[in-house]
Amino acid sequence: MPRSAGSFRLPPAIPRDAIPMWTCYVLCGGVLAYVLGTRCIRPLFLDEIIPVDPAAVGRVEQRIDPNTAAWEELATLPGIGEAIARRIVEYRDRARARSTESAPVFRKPEDLTAVKGIGPRTVARIGPFLRFDAPSSSSGPRPDQPGP
Repeated sequence: MPRSAGSFRLPPAIPRDAIPMWTCYVLCGGVLAYVLGTRCIRPLFLDEIIPVDPAAVGRVEQRIDPNTAAWEELATLPGIGEAIARRIVEYRDRARARSTESAPVFRKPEDLTAVKGIGPRTVARIGPFLRFDAPSSSSGPRPDQPGP
């Protein structure tokens, strides 16, 4: 029997006991779409990419303070083995024992030449990996603070 234009039938209604289940599906799907959209997909397209200079990454590595470092840390410096690292620590400890001040023993890389086995070439090689904390002095204003 052919259908006429006026004989269109709607599908049967959803049973009443299935409405809570379908409501749960719709709500969970909406939450899932929101989370995926805001947390996963959106940052891929809308956030700007921060460029990183590979050369700068190498410069950010942690530096070693020879006034406080243990010999194990000092031995990681290029050209400094266990023997020279132990000599640095021994020299530092002897210098602190002789001095009545609490000033650092090594104030600049060239001060390390006083240790047997460290010359100017070694200092030039390890200099970029060293840091020297400035001693705190309460005698005058710091350069970054204006005087009274």
